[in-house]
Amino acid sequence: MDVHSPYIKPGITTRMFVTEKGRDRYQNGPAAELSDVDREFMIALYDELTGSFLLLSRPGAIGAARIGERRCWHTARRSEREPPMHVGFGTVFQSQPGVEDHVVYQREIADAVRAEALGFDSAWCTEHHFGDYMLSPDPFQWLSFMAAATTKLDLGTMVSVLPWHDPMWVTEKIAMLDAISGGRVILGVGRGTAPKEYGLYGVDVETSRARFAESAKMVINGLEQGYCEFDGTYIQQKRADIRPRPFKSFRGRTYASAVSPESFPLCAELDVGLLFIPQKPLEQHQIDHEAYREHFLRLHQREPIPAIYVGWVVCDENENRARELAYEHIGRYWDSAVQHYGMQVPESMTEVFVNAHPWGTPEQVAEKIAATCRQLRADRFVGVFNMVGMEPEFARANLELFSERALPLLEQEQL
Repeated sequence: MDVHSPYIKPGITTRMFVTEKGRDRYQNGPAAELSDVDREFMIALYDELTGSFLLLSRPGAIGAARIGERRCWHTARRSEREPPMHVGFGTVFQSQPGVEDHVVYQREIADAVRAEALGFDSAWCTEHHFGDYMLSPDPFQWLSFMAAATTKLDLGTMVSVLPWHDPMWVTEKIAMLDAISGGRVILGVGRGTAPKEYGLYGVDVETSRARFAESAKMVINGLEQGYCEFDGTYIQQKRADIRPRPFKSFRGRTYASAVSPESFPLCAELDVGLLFIPQKPLEQHQIDHEAYREHFLRLHQREPIPAIYVGWVVCDENENRARELAYEHIGRYWDSAVQHYGMQVPESMTEVFVNAHPWGTPEQVAEKIAATCRQLRADRFVGVFNMVGMEPEFARANLELFSERALPLLEQEQL
């Protein structure tokens, strides 16, 4: 059966089509066939930056076929051995000036579906609403797409903001994503602090910490016991089974974001790891993380799982040019965060934020990531390579230089 060729227009377009069993290759044209696929639905993405198709096959195969060429399906990973350091690919979907929202999504999709073939271990998505800051209202929906597009990538939320939602609904979405992906979910939860988002959801931001504590306890316990039941100040839930039933434990793969010192004791009580985006000098983060660790040891008589470091990455062959680009792009991201959260901070915080994130030559970026992970007891890094105001060509070059030169160095790290 012939493949129905996708309709191609400038930009990245998608079309569904059907194919039959055939060769283990893809060729642009009506006679294209794929091996081991029998009348299976496929998705083709056309990427204007590289002039190539990205094909999503049976749950999780990724292929690329440059126009006019024939190329084999590319599903290879670095190796079957789990690397000592886990490196993830983060998507944040920041609004870009003069670019329509759906185009932002198509550009990020084109990079995200490459993550597995480039050697990343996981894909991550944020949650934000109602504005330009990040166009990512449902991380679970995005990660369901990524579950179908990949075979081995873990799928992480950074983070699911619990006080904005019914925790029973969130628990069901987590269980469903884990069932769809075959147990690949890494759960990150948080409380959020943006007044605009709380206001438009009709939730009092002053209750955020208490709401998060109740919701997190219900979600985390529910995923372990297979049902939710809670009687709190803000959350009341009669016993209800979680369907699809969780089929493996979330212990050891659940994290919470924390910035203020008051949040760390709760993270320890919840028996979760830390997921952090550096927003202050690393020495201050280290003090907070050590306090969390001491509290965790007192409560559980064992070490907490290592943390996850989320960083905004600018990678360039030239160190001086990398510095300029970092202050331009990471600094612009910081400005957008200050505006979104309504923070009152001195201008000097821009320099603090930029220097807490990895920028430089590929070798410098790898060393900065490794050093920060050692300092803050992390064994996982999630990189964000595309941010507000960044041209798509530079975002692609940023990602590819990191994956070609920095990622192999991080694979050698023993953390």
